[in-house]
Amino acid sequence: MVRPVPAAEVDAVWPKVKDWLEQACHRSGDQETIEGLYQMVRGGRGYILVELDGGAAILQRDADYCHIVSMGGKDLLKQVPALMSVWRHIADATGCVGLSLKGRKGWARVLRPYGFSYKNGYLET
Repeated sequence: MVRPVPAAEVDAVWPKVKDWLEQACHRSGDQETIEGLYQMVRGGRGYILVELDGGAAILQRDADYCHIVSMGGKDLLKQVPALMSVWRHIADATGCVGLSLKGRKGWARVLRPYGFSYKNGYLET
């Protein structure tokens, strides 16, 4: 099940998703730290933890876009349709005009059917 995690449940869910997000931090050159990500979602401030079946994503409203800050887990490709549904719902609910993420080139192929293309170094709708 792919679902946004209410802030009150972050502490309970975090142990299940921490390792996947930490691996994602390392793959992206440690631009974010696992402790920093935890503080982002735990403290609210516009960051939302989305629990995946075997993974997690962290979303943030960034100007007019709902941006994936970090994402990690197993079998992520199989979860893209469900993640897209939740991601678009959160974007609509927060008044965003589009979706964005900074990802490796392989994500461009995966997300192209959902209307994504590279703009200003980011994949955006």
